[in-house]
Amino acid sequence: MLRSGLAAAVLAVLGLCACGGHSRHAATPSPACRHFAAVSVDDGRLLLVSYAGNPTPADEAMHQLRDDLAEEQLRGCAPDVLGAALQKLAPRQRAQLLSHLPGTWVVYFRQAVACAAGRTPAAGCTRAATQIVRGGTGKPGGSPYPIAPG
Repeated sequence: MLRSGLAAAVLAVLGLCACGGHSRHAATPSPACRHFAAVSVDDGRLLLVSYAGNPTPADEAMHQLRDDLAEEQLRGCAPDVLGAALQKLAPRQRAQLLSHLPGTWVVYFRQAVACAAGRTPAAGCTRAATQIVRGGTGKPGGSPYPIAPG
């Protein structure tokens, strides 16, 4: 009986490790979470370049960033992984990026940075404070736009 309880505990710990954990105290985030956090930061940089006068439409970078953030959340990545990746941006760049984002994203980004810096209790860093939904979900035909009469 004791052995089966111990085995269950070991399996539970291994299961949490395989997912990258949901606490900033986890040893290592999953490679997928680190990847999507890095890609999110790269797309944030593209968004800043777009708003600085580059001819690339900012909408494309915004859509890519939204999809990256939604994927992180779907995978259960802890916010501190994104927060650590955001540290690669200069403080001015982070402030500029936040000024271009929707309010729900700003809440998530601020949570991520606070979790990575250890300014938020671990219980507040287990999942995203706001949900970001991938584009094209929730509407008929996968369109993110409302259907208008022709």
